[in-house]
Amino acid sequence: MFNNKIQIRHSLYPSMVILVICILIAILFVPNFFASFDLLLMVKQVAYITLMSYGATIIIMLGHLNVAYGSVMALVGCIAVKLMLATNSFLVTIPATLLLGGCIGAVIGLIVTRIDIPSFIVTLIIGRIARGTAMVYTKSAPILQIGKLEILGKGELFGIPSSFFIIVVCFFFAWVIVNKTSFGRQVLAVGENRSAASAAGIRVRDVIMKSYIIDGIFIAIAAIVFMARMNSGLPDAGESSEFDVMTAVVIGGASLTGGSGNITGTIIGAMTVGLINYVLNIRGVNYNWQNIIKGLLVLIVLVVEYILKRKDNTN
Repeated sequence: MFNNKIQIRHSLYPSMVILVICILIAILFVPNFFASFDLLLMVKQVAYITLMSYGATIIIMLGHLNVAYGSVMALVGCIAVKLMLATNSFLVTIPATLLLGGCIGAVIGLIVTRIDIPSFIVTLIIGRIARGTAMVYTKSAPILQIGKLEILGKGELFGIPSSFFIIVVCFFFAWVIVNKTSFGRQVLAVGENRSAASAAGIRVRDVIMKSYIIDGIFIAIAAIVFMARMNSGLPDAGESSEFDVMTAVVIGGASLTGGSGNITGTIIGAMTVGLINYVLNIRGVNYNWQNIIKGLLVLIVLVVEYILKRKDNTN
């Protein structure tokens, strides 16, 4: 039974099917789709969602939820921009930003594991604090012109955006963490059955803490890429991005109840989210209707997942 579950959780077929369906819909509803579609532009636009989705996959594998992605990204990104302007040094700005992201993740993990407050509540509170802090820190005004940091969002190598290379490098590290380390297996075990994992000798609290630290680091990377692409520090950045992140992870095959996750599926899910946003925007669909459409899509995916899980348990 366990081996069967491993095969199910690593299947990419559902993710690929959803992506193909979205491509077919795009062909039907967008005139001259292949002539007008710019894949590299979409990669730039969805880069920050993709990067945060890597960390979110690990968190959702635990059976936890983080709803503070956009707010934390805004705070960390604004601090990164200020730091770059003050030091004009990548060697100072990048490590310090990653450390800040990891520390915020550690704070979340500490509260979740030591005080035993549900992750949804903790991250909801942290999100409010982070957004307010970003507004106070910047006096609710964007930080214009970010210096050399811009190259990480707008730079290109051989005509390929720098953000693409960042996505690929981070994908490799996330994939190795989930698929090739004992920590990745422990995350799956904790998400599948926390009590059984603890009985098997897994230090559950440590696994959760490390997961949130990794998640925070990916948020920091996303913050740098996003602010670099916008060429400014935006304290209101990332509003509602949590839903796009969750959508990417769910389409990628992760279960919100924990115990399953797929980094390869997540990147497919992120590209699907980018394609959906592209089609809706190019068709001029109202923002409120966009929320309705994306919400229905996630609901359909969750219902299908529930049906398949019931069928698997019955068998």
